[in-house]
Amino acid sequence: MSDPIALAALLVAVFAALAALVAALRSGRTAPADPTSTLQAQRVEDQLQSVVERLARIDAAQQGIERLREPMDELLSVFQNKQARGQYGEARLEEIVRDALPNDLYSFQETLSNGKIADCIVGRGAASNRVCVDSKFPLEAYQKFVAGDPTAATQFRTALKAHIDAIGSKYVIPGETSRLAVMFIPSEAIYAELFTSFPDLEQYANGKRVVFASPNTLHALLATVSMFHVESKIGEQAILIQQEVGGLTRDVELLAERIEKLATHFRQVGEDINGAQTSVKRIVQKGERIANVDLGEGDAPPALR
Repeated sequence: MSDPIALAALLVAVFAALAALVAALRSGRTAPADPTSTLQAQRVEDQLQSVVERLARIDAAQQGIERLREPMDELLSVFQNKQARGQYGEARLEEIVRDALPNDLYSFQETLSNGKIADCIVGRGAASNRVCVDSKFPLEAYQKFVAGDPTAATQFRTALKAHIDAIGSKYVIPGETSRLAVMFIPSEAIYAELFTSFPDLEQYANGKRVVFASPNTLHALLATVSMFHVESKIGEQAILIQQEVGGLTRDVELLAERIEKLATHFRQVGEDINGAQTSVKRIVQKGERIANVDLGEGDAPPALR
């Protein structure tokens, strides 16, 4: 009786029987109808009509539930298949990274010097800026833990520690990657359960230089990386601007020196012109004095010896 469809079918059968009974009573009457009986029969019919309408709405709601259940069943089948689950985690990781970072700030499925393939590497440039992100998660042990298996908690703890050890050994490479690696958990519910039921695992992961990240926390982390990337680019441009300003200042100083030399040259030329003008004036004055000398009209010039 827990199935809504079976319950609805039973109700329909009961009320159908009542409706048939009312119809039989009406058809078998030979005397005038009793007003009280007629009123009761009408009430029964109205209740039957109301129940039929409610059953129709229940059926529509049940169909909606079935439609909603289909994608959940598909998602469950994905998580039950290890390979499909890995692909789902990688796809979820790629979706978040592509949404949060520019294209030049990440790479997928990159092979490291130790031969291991990182699901994603965030950052560029120096090795300290390159952070590896792993998208795999030991979900089988977690599903057993959620199902109530008494030994599942220990198994899950062991599986997660082994996964943390693997991430720390594969994706933390001095001189090639950052000193930290990220374990991506593609479910907020699992992430919350991890911190609630296994708080010691976070400290264990920190000791192995591994950081947990859910979809929301990873997005926040990537937003921070993007912000620092933008600030770094702004800093690079500021350095270029300072260099250009320094070069422009040197050019202006050189131009000022050349203008000063040119001004000195013009001053010297001006002084030379003034000196030439003074000499010309003196010559003109002397010529005028010579022209004004009184030589006498009757006297002959002295004889030359």
